[in-house]
Amino acid sequence: MITGLEGILGSTPTLIGMAIAVFVLIVFAEYGKVRKKAERGFGLFAAGGMMFFLAATFNLEVLSIISNQGALYGQYLFQAFGLIFVFVGTIWASVDLSKVKK
Repeated sequence: MITGLEGILGSTPTLIGMAIAVFVLIVFAEYGKVRKKAERGFGLFAAGGMMFFLAATFNLEVLSIISNQGALYGQYLFQAFGLIFVFVGTIWASVDLSKVKK
């Protein structure tokens, strides 16, 4: 039985949707010619998107059959890492984009 953040972040389609949203954000930043100005921040976004994909793989039934608790902790671990990478990437990109060029 999975408890905790399942209603908020725990389902596989939600995690995959979050990962795709992060990667679409990076594509739009490249299209708007903003990504080069904040390369480190968008690199952290990409790492966060990969963490969301990894969290979604830990939610698969095959891993739940082998070890329910291990799959649950793996999913929450990668969700937390993904959120941390996205939050730090957001702050880093905001700082890099707000710098005034002299």
